[in-house]
Amino acid sequence: MDWEHGVMPDELGNLTQLLDMDISVNRLTGKIPWSLCELPKLKVLQLYNNCLTGEIPASIGNSTSLTTLSLYENFLTGELPSHLGEFSELVVLELSENRLFGQLPREVCKGGKLGYFLVLDNLFSGELPENNVKCESLLRFRASYNRLHGPIPKGLLGLPHAYIIDLGFNLLEGAIDAAIGNAKNLSALFLQSNRISGSLPSEISGAKSLMKIDLSNNLLAGTVPREIGELKILNLLLLQDNKLSSSIPESLSSLRSLNVLNLSNNLLTGPIPECLCELLPNSLDFSNNQLSGPIMSLCSEKGSWRASLVIQASAHQSS
Repeated sequence: MDWEHGVMPDELGNLTQLLDMDISVNRLTGKIPWSLCELPKLKVLQLYNNCLTGEIPASIGNSTSLTTLSLYENFLTGELPSHLGEFSELVVLELSENRLFGQLPREVCKGGKLGYFLVLDNLFSGELPENNVKCESLLRFRASYNRLHGPIPKGLLGLPHAYIIDLGFNLLEGAIDAAIGNAKNLSALFLQSNRISGSLPSEISGAKSLMKIDLSNNLLAGTVPREIGELKILNLLLLQDNKLSSSIPESLSSLRSLNVLNLSNNLLTGPIPECLCELLPNSLDFSNNQLSGPIMSLCSEKGSWRASLVIQASAHQSS
């Protein structure tokens, strides 16, 4: 079905044998018909990238057949149906870039097959549901740019099959659970701009697939764990704007794939390990710490330093 613009008619509810509807990337306006969401055999409903307004009909929460609900990039408002995913084996839930608010559904993974839970860039509030910890089928969990608060449920960061967990730009607090070490498939962890506190657990070294870590702009304290050096394919490490102390671990020199390293605006002390010059990342930022030791010729002797090195006002030349 190829509709360029207009309003979806209520008569769509007469298509009682309909299994799959995709009217995405058009200029549809108006509300999602209640009758459409009551179709008994509807498995896939994709209406993303339109101009739809109003609330998601509560009747979709009673569906026993729905597997895919993709409504991202619209202007939808209101709360999600409280029973969404409770009676069907939902696999894909994509609601990002709307104006939805209220709490995230608690039973969205009850069917045991949810792989994609994408609700970023909305107005959701409340705490992350504890039930998400049981959602071992989850592959992508993205809820950044909302107003979520409270602690991250223990075990959530250790989901065994998830390859991206993105909870940045919320109001989340508490510590990063040691269960992160169980996240064997995790390639990207984004928790930036929250209120995460405590220390960064050494168990993070168990997440061997990590390529990107952004924990910047939080309240993390303690040391930068030397075990991070065991993440051999890590290419992005952003820990700036925290309260990390102690020295920079020399084990970071083992990160041969590292492209960006930012440790600025912390409380780090001691010398900058010379062995980091062997990494040659595109961007190194140690600024606004309490580092000491020689810096001007630190890497020039290596002969091939081409990175952007920022250490201003952070390191003091030793006598």
